[in-house]
Parts: sequence; structure tokens; C-alpha cells
Amino acid sequence: MKRSTRPLWRLMTAIATGFGISTVINTSDYQGYWYGTIRRVQTVDLNILSHIAPAKLSLALMKGDTDELKRTVDSNYGLFGLVVTDCTTTQTECPGQKILFASNSKNQWRSSLTVESLPQSSYDFLMNPPPIKTEKSFKSPHEENRDATGNRNSGQIIGRVYYVRGIPPTFLNDYWRWIQNPFSTSGTHKAYFVNSMLSLNVALLVWVLVEFLLYRKRVWEATLLRDAQRVQSDLQVQLQEKSSLLSEREQYRAKQEKRNQELEAVIAQYHNKLIQTELEQQHNVEHLRNLELQLEEAQQAKVEGREQLETIVLLQNQISIQQQENAKTAENLTRLRHDLKIANQQAAESSNRIQTLNASIAALSQERNAAMEHSTALETELQATRTQMIQSTQLLSTLQLASQETRQSQRWGRDYEQCLEDDNQQLNQCIQQLEQTRQSISDERDDLQFEGWDLQEQLDWLQNQFKVAHIHQPPRWVAPDSSGLDSSNLRIAIVGGHQRMRNCVLSRLEKSGLNNVVEIPPFSEKTIDQSRLKKKISECDLVVVITRYVGHELTGMVSNLRENGSLRGEIMNLNSGRLRRLRSILIF
Repeated sequence: MKRSTRPLWRLMTAIATGFGISTVINTSDYQGYWYGTIRRVQTVDLNILSHIAPAKLSLALMKGDTDELKRTVDSNYGLFGLVVTDCTTTQTECPGQKILFASNSKNQWRSSLTVESLPQSSYDFLMNPPPIKTEKSFKSPHEENRDATGNRNSGQIIGRVYYVRGIPPTFLNDYWRWIQNPFSTSGTHKAYFVNSMLSLNVALLVWVLVEFLLYRKRVWEATLLRDAQRVQSDLQVQLQEKSSLLSEREQYRAKQEKRNQELEAVIAQYHNKLIQTELEQQHNVEHLRNLELQLEEAQQAKVEGREQLETIVLLQNQISIQQQENAKTAENLTRLRHDLKIANQQAAESSNRIQTLNASIAALSQERNAAMEHSTALETELQATRTQMIQSTQLLSTLQLASQETRQSQRWGRDYEQCLEDDNQQLNQCIQQLEQTRQSISDERDDLQFEGWDLQEQLDWLQNQFKVAHIHQPPRWVAPDSSGLDSSNLRIAIVGGHQRMRNCVLSRLEKSGLNNVVEIPPFSEKTIDQSRLKKKISECDLVVVITRYVGHELTGMVSNLRENGSLRGEIMNLNSGRLRRLRSILIF
């Protein structure tokens, strides 16, 4: 389509749109006129006729004056119908009646008039003598049906007069008549003309506004083309600056790679130190286990000594022998206390090493943050250059060579960003590994601390027992007799605790004959919902909750199951060391 014919097509479209809008508005005017105004006017006319027509038509029908009857029924010019029939009954339906006189009209209501359609219209009785009172009337022009007035006329019924409402023309017929004579002022035609003129004027105004905006757009495009030519010269200068910026980026990248290599060497040194620390921790753990075995042997020897004291109380010689054995045991306890002190010192040294590693990790994090800030500054400068190049590319779509170089620069920038992102990910992974190693060492340190506390408690208890052995017979702790119990049917659930503690407790319980044990790890190792937790521990005779190594969410689930009555057994909350936990479970 040529540019010169486009305004004409837009003008025709605007006129067609305006005519369509006016047609929609004229439809509303058509409804308001024919089904509003004309309907109410007919109601008023029919109400007047219901007060006058029955008396005159009855008198003319009695006298047989057919000419007067025809003039009366034709006095409404056929806009609506007056129909006189010979029906003499008081019933609403009168199928045998005949039409004597009817208004002469060319309108639609006259062509559709039949005897069967008369009951749909209101009517009055024609009587001898003529009726004077009005029996039915409309209360207002808006009413569709007549209401009874309460008045009654006496006399013989000689016929009926029906009031048939006129049928309005369809909107298309009425609109076509107006189009044939658009300057007609009858009925709705005047409103049609006003609405159409207003819509066409608005459409022309919109067309003029659109043409003006298109003209402004053409002027703006010409200005933009001139600006593009001016920007083309500026682009050459920017390309030269871009080449210098790329060389600086390569230099920074080389420096960054060198720094990454140095950081990797430092991380490798820290990793070796961590491995040495783990070996020392394992040695400490083995030493503590040996101490546990020695304590168990001491406890066994103590139990045997107590049994000898119970059986040979009167023999002084055996008492002296027992005292010598107690002295030897005290020496062993002194050696055990010394070993415990050495273990505590080693745990303190491990804590100092962990603090040193934390400080090193913090220093590495600061260096990484500084490198990231410098990378962000360079990325900002690169983004500014890229934004200028993109704007120039949009204006100079015809300059293919400059667009290709810009896209090449963008690819270089993305490659550089990807390299920086990979370096940052590697640093983050190294830091996360160091953090995990530090956490595992911290957990092992806590385990050693708790086991040291248990050993200290055992030492204190043994010393108290030996001190009172010379004065009176000490009360001995009697292990629960499990010979009469069927431990194979007992179900125990251990909720929480780290992996090493659970493995140790499970192995000791298996040695005691308790093989039916359910293990529920904390959420840090494995997650579980409340329904699965209920299915695992609802039938257990004892639920042991290690409060120090379990999350609040898992503790809340166990509490909810206990409140709901979903747990059959008892709940034991333990916050002490590994041996005391095992002792509490065995006592239960």
C-alpha cells in the first residue's frame, strides 16, 4: 500500500467505526422510544378509551348505527386497535365470538389479528343500557395490566370491545427508513441523526489527531537518523577505548589467576594441618577408650572386694588384705586422673588449633570479598560500556560491521564473567569444606569433653567409695537382673545424637541382649515427617531423646506424639555423657 493512500484508508476506517458506534447508541434510543415513550402513550390512550368507548359503542350497537361504529373504531388512525365482537358471556375466554368491527390499519398488529389472539388484550363489556361506570383502569402509564375499580354496571351484555396494542417496527426497519431520509425529524429519526453526527465528528477528530501523531513520528525518525550518523563517528572512538579496556582485563585476569594459585597453596597447607589434627584426635579417642576399659576393670575389682567384705566381715586378716588392694586401686586412680588431665590438655590444644583455623578462614573470606568487590567494579565499567554499545547498535541497525564487533565484545565479557564466577565458586567450595571440617572437629571435641566429664564423675564416685570403705560397708550398686526378663521383646528408640555416639550405644545395648533398637538421626543427617516418626516409635517401650544433639523440630514432633497419646512407652530425656546415657537405659 502506498504511503499517499494510507491517510485515506485510515479516514474510511474512522468513519466506519464512528457509524458503528452511533448504531449501538441508536439501538438504546430505539428501545427507549418504542418500548418506553410510545408504550406509555398507548397506555394513556387505552385508559381514556376505557372510560369513554364502552358507553358510545354500546349505544351505537343498540341503535344499529354501523357507520358511527366504523368512524369510532377508526378514530385512532390505526396506530392501535379497537375491535368489537358479539361475545355475550362474562368469561374471559370466548372461543365462539365473531369480530363485528375493527380499526382499519396497515400496521403489523392488523395483519396478525385473529379471534384466538384477542384474549391476550384487555377488553370492556358493551351493555344495554350503555355502561356509565368504569370497571377497570390503569393505575399509572407504566402499568401493563388494568386493575378492577370495584364499580359494576347493570344490564344485558350485547358484546365486547378489545383494546389491541400496536406492534412497534423492528430496529432494522426503523433504521432503514431513517437512512432513506436522514433529515427526517419524526420519532426516533431525529435522535439517530444527532447521534450519528456526533460519532462521525469524534471519529474525524480522532483521525486528525492520529495523522498529527504520525507526522510527529516521521519527523522524529528523521531526527533519529541524523543522530545515528553522528553516533557512528563516536562509535569508532568507543571501539578504541574498548580495546584498551580489554587489555586491562587480561592483565587483571592474569593477576587473579596468580592470586588463586596462592590461595590454593594456602588451603592445601591448612588441609594438611587439619589431617594432622584429625589423627591426633583419633589417638586421643583411642586413649580415652583404654581409660574406659581400665575403669571398668577397676569397678569389677571393687565389686569383688565388696563381696569379700560381705562374706568375711569377722576376719581381720582379710580386711587388711582388702585395704592393701584398695591402696593399689587408689594408685591406679591417681594414674587415671593424670591420664585424664593429659587428655583435657590435648582437647584444649585442639580447640586452640580450631580457633587458629577459624581466623585463617576469616582472613581468606576477607580476601575473597575484596576480590569480589574489585570484580564488581570492573563488571560495572564493562556493563556501562556494553549499555552504550547496545544503544548505538539499536540506532545503527544498518552498520553490520560495528554490530559484529559489539557482539564479539559481549561474548568476551560473558566469558570473563564466567571465569570470575567459576573462581568464586571454587573459593566458596574450599571455604565450605573448611567449615565442615571445623564443625566435625568441634563435634569430636564436644564428645571428648563429655567423655572426660563422665570419667571424672566415675573417678569421684570411686574415691568416695574407697574413703568410706574403712568406716562401714558401702552400699553397692546392684545391676538390674535381666535374667527373668525377655529382652528380645523390648523395643527402644534412640532419637538424636551424632553418629559415633549412636553406634557406641547400640553396640553396648546389643552386648546386653537388647537387639530391637530403632535409630532416629537428627535433621542435620536425615529428615523425617511426623507420620513416619509415629510409625517407627509408637510401639517402643522406651523413647530416649538426646536433647543436646537433636533439633527443636524433632523434639516437638516427639512431644506432640506424647500429648496425642500415640506413644505406648515412656520418654527419657538425657543431656549427660555417653556412659551415663547407657547406664540410664540399662537401669530402665
